[in-house]
Formats: sequence, structure tokens, C-alpha cells
Amino acid sequence: MKSNNLETMFYEKIGQKEIKTIENSKNIDNSLVQCKTCSRECIVKENSYGFCYRRKNINGKLYYINYNNFSAQSIDPIEKKPLYHFLPNSLSYSIGGYGCNMSCLNCQNHSISQIKNEYNIINNDSINNDSINNNTINNNNSINNFMNIKNTMNDETNIENENNTYVKLESIGNKIVKNAINNNCKSISFTYNEPTIHIEEYIQIAKIAQNNGLKTIFVSNGYMSNESLKYILKNVDAFNIDLKAYSNEFYKNICNAKLDIVLKNIKKIYKEKKHIEITNLLINNLNDFNEMIKSLVDFILNNLNDEVPLHFSRAFPNYKMNNIKPTKLETLKKAKKIAIDSGLENVYLGNMPIKY
Repeated sequence: MKSNNLETMFYEKIGQKEIKTIENSKNIDNSLVQCKTCSRECIVKENSYGFCYRRKNINGKLYYINYNNFSAQSIDPIEKKPLYHFLPNSLSYSIGGYGCNMSCLNCQNHSISQIKNEYNIINNDSINNDSINNNTINNNNSINNFMNIKNTMNDETNIENENNTYVKLESIGNKIVKNAINNNCKSISFTYNEPTIHIEEYIQIAKIAQNNGLKTIFVSNGYMSNESLKYILKNVDAFNIDLKAYSNEFYKNICNAKLDIVLKNIKKIYKEKKHIEITNLLINNLNDFNEMIKSLVDFILNNLNDEVPLHFSRAFPNYKMNNIKPTKLETLKKAKKIAIDSGLENVYLGNMPIKY
């Protein structure tokens, strides 16, 4: 297979199931395939999956599975991404899928991101409107969850119809864009789980959105490969990158990832003059130390600029860290003071009581 060519993709049938072959990969031998979608660059054995469980080796070819399978679609204020300096006071049509290329112990969306099977069977947790779409605006024009949105599409957009024929991505993309426009959204956000692992279909949707005057947004952990980031930068207007801590140890022990890759990708996004905002989720006694906060702020000041927005967000017990206490309010206020005193212009606090 050709490598590093996300533009070239094709359909194949495996039994009665259609899945998408990706060409952002290379063959190691007749049975091993290396994925080049994110910085993990997984080497995938025959009939096995990559780390994110969205890539599967079938007969020596790497397939993107769960095509057109969304975990959630909703309409959010853009400030919920959070983006405070990009199309402020507008609505963003938000879509998400399943899986992730990190395994953060404190993941807030673990019920969709940490699924380790092909068919998105959720153990111990159920996806409901409150857990996924709690930020959806409740008005007559809003769509509260994926099923409601799906029902706004006509029959031709079903993944598989009664005649066992399939719909091309462009049909779903056109419907998503139409729904966004009809609901007065100014952008489409790829969010809820890591969008990079859905790059094939999300970038096609992004192109349709941009052709119809909508902006596009990646809410990401910043762990994409060089090949994918180049492609994403051509088709995405704004980013919120979750910079989880300025600590190699934190990334290794809590996220099963590497800090330097995220920092490198943040610098590339900024260099390409894309709008970028940074989020840092503060956790008691793990990444809330003054020196760590100061190092994160200094990274922004030294490599980006003093106007890049920084969002400190409050953590709550979740997933495999359900025994932690909510981050102290004083900790977030302290972090904001450190950032402002260091010279950052735009610093915000998230997941806080309204009075803050």
C-alpha cells in the first residue's frame, strides 16, 4: 500500500460489512501493518487492532472501522469547547466518535473514549443525554442527541438500507453540514473523543463544511502524527489542545503518552497561523504544583505568544481516578494568578461555580 496519502481511500466489502481502507499506513511484511495516523505508529498484527481500536489489520491491510458511527452529535456554545476567542457567542455543531489514542486514568469521557472493542459495546457505563450532551442548548431549533439528529436525515443517509447498499461519506457529511446551517451554527467541532483517529471521515466533512462557509474545529489531545497533522492543518481552522501537564512523568504514568510530541504539535499548529487555545485540567497533587504551572505558562510565552488563551479547568472524580477530590478552587485561582503575573493576557477558569 502507498504510505502517507490520506487523500486516496477506497471502499471494500468484508462479508456484509463495509469498512474503509486507509492509506496512511505502510506494510512491514505480508501480515504486519504500521499505522501512521497518530504518534503511536502502532504495528498491527493480522486480525488485530491498533491502540485506538479504530484501525484493524484484515488480510494484511489496515482498515478504519466504525465508519459513520458517531457517539454523539449536539449543538454547543463555542465557549464549551472551550474556545473564547474564535467566533465568540456563536453555536458550534459538535460531533464525536469512539476510542482514543491515549488512556488517561482521569478521562472525563471514558464511556466513549476507552472502549476496546470494534462494536462499541459499553461495559458498566451507559451513554445517555446527560453524560454526552449536557451542554446542548435546549431550544426549539436544537437537536439534543445523535438519534434525534439522525432522524432529521432522510432514508438515503442510513448506513445500510434494506437493499444492502451503502451510503458514501459525502451524503452523511452533507446532512451534517445542512443540520449545522439550519440550526444557525457557525462551525463544526470534532470533539468528545480524540478526532485524529477519525481523520478520514472528519476531514471529508470539514471540506464540505468549509465549502459551505462554516469554520471547523479540532478539540484534541495533540497526539497526531506528522503526516496527519499536515493534512489536518489544511482543513481545520481552529484548535483547542488539551495540554494535560508540563511533565513527562505525568504523561507517562497518567496518559500513557509523551509530552514532547504534544508540545511539538502545538508549536506546528501555531506556526501555521491557526487559531489555538490551550486547556490544562488541574488535578490535586498531580499537576497543580506551582513550578509545573509556571513551566506550562512559560512554554506558551516562549513558543507561542502572550495572547494565546489558556484555560485552567477543574477536575472531578472519574474513571480510574474516582477516588480523587474535586480540584480546590484556590488551586485554580492560584494558577490563574501565576499565568497573569507571568505575562499571559487571556486566562480563564473552567468547571467552576458561577460566582468564579
